[in-house]
Amino acid sequence: MDVWPLPTGPEVTVVFAWPARGVAELRVPYDLGELREVQRRVVDLFPA
Repeated sequence: MDVWPLPTGPEVTVVFAWPARGVAELRVPYDLGELREVQRRVVDLFPA
């Protein structure tokens, strides 16, 4: 999954469902503070 730019705010909720495969809707909240910390440590292996 790629989300750019990161949404503003403290949290984002990712929603997933795949009814054809019997997967009911699933909502997962993510702490954007943690994602922003990881983002600072990312190394681009294939820069444009």
